[in-house]
Amino acid sequence: TSPHITQLTSLNVYYNHLGDEGAHHLASAEIFEQLQTLNIGFNHLTSEGFIALVNSERLPSLTNLSIAANHIESDGLQGISDASGLPTLQVLDLGNNRITAMGVCALLKVTRFETLLTLNLRHGKSIQDGAVQRLASSPNMRNLQRLDLTNHKIGEDSTRALGSNPHLSNLRVLNLAENKLTEQGAQALAAGGALSKLTVLNLNKNSVGDAGVEAIAHAECFEHLHTLQLDEN
Repeated sequence: TSPHITQLTSLNVYYNHLGDEGAHHLASAEIFEQLQTLNIGFNHLTSEGFIALVNSERLPSLTNLSIAANHIESDGLQGISDASGLPTLQVLDLGNNRITAMGVCALLKVTRFETLLTLNLRHGKSIQDGAVQRLASSPNMRNLQRLDLTNHKIGEDSTRALGSNPHLSNLRVLNLAENKLTEQGAQALAAGGALSKLTVLNLNKNSVGDAGVEAIAHAECFEHLHTLQLDEN
């Protein structure tokens, strides 16, 4: 533990084979009280390492945690406590892990995650419509501004929940690429009316069709939309 780097605000250790042992060392070190951004992606972490970090009380200033492309499993997320760890966390990147519906539901139970502004769950295992509906209705997600659900095979029930639930009314950016959405899914999203602050919508690599695009184009709730991505539809 070096006394000379106590003023670090950003640490990027991506792709360094740290494993859970490395995560435990970071979580317990006394020199990272000023750290605001930590990228520990692609380090062979399991749920054990993730839980060590999110339950740590040695990282009181951390606002941005990227732990993408590791080996985090849904069952391990049951170990997240509702203690005081990471009280200021705003950005959580869990993309490219092994998180299923059960893992999403475990995250939603953690009330201290109500500070989240960005949640990235891209390219995990399929989280299914039921979990997306629970996410959309969770009061702990009420401050969320950016949500990435790329490649989860979600359907019309999910887009209806995302588009209509007031707990997601602060969303600015929504990524639903690679979800096999049909025109009915796009219509359900547009009909909800709750996403009135949305500025970026990514529907790349779906099958929303002409009717789906028309529904989005005519939805009053999308009047602030400035970026619409529709590649490969």
